[in-house]
Amino acid sequence: MKAVIWTDVAQSFIMFFGVVLSIVFGFSDAGGIKKVLEIAIAGQRINFFNISFDPTIRYTIWTALLGGTCYASSCACILQTQTQRYMCVNSTREAQKATWMNTFMIVLLIILCGIVGLLIYAKYHDCDPLKAKLVSRSDQFYPLFVMETFSRFPGLTGLFIAAVMSGSLSSISSGVNSIATVIMEDIWKPLTPTRLPSDKLQTTISKYMCER
Repeated sequence: MKAVIWTDVAQSFIMFFGVVLSIVFGFSDAGGIKKVLEIAIAGQRINFFNISFDPTIRYTIWTALLGGTCYASSCACILQTQTQRYMCVNSTREAQKATWMNTFMIVLLIILCGIVGLLIYAKYHDCDPLKAKLVSRSDQFYPLFVMETFSRFPGLTGLFIAAVMSGSLSSISSGVNSIATVIMEDIWKPLTPTRLPSDKLQTTISKYMCER
């Protein structure tokens, strides 16, 4: 578990570094913060306080509050990858500190990703990459944005790829570790209550399941 946590820490730094670089160079290419905001406002991309109760509207303050609360609660309270981390600390106080720090970092990352979204819109607002056949799917906008923004800086495109892979590997490693723990604690041990394996054997079995 310690290895998974420290791996997540290292990968988080890479993710944040990649996103921050995208923002810095994105604003530079777009002509500054003021220009990006003007384009976003003109395109109605900034509307934080839509209080409409119309269920057909994609985003309102109510859907954000309700959906965000349910999602955040499920992640923080019942998600195996999170609760497993709470159980690794020495006290409830430390678990609370970890939760608040995690909340702060997630909110910060969401804000940064939102800024990146505004930068992508500002760059392609007058030329849809999908219609121009520059990409085949909408989830390829960000890689296209990075390649065009960082193309004059050797190595930075690779850093972006590392940031994307860090996000994926972080989730995968946590999930695999959680699955191995659940299988060991909730399936293996109850089926063999009189023949519990040694700690060394449990570790070996968990490693084997993670590798598979």
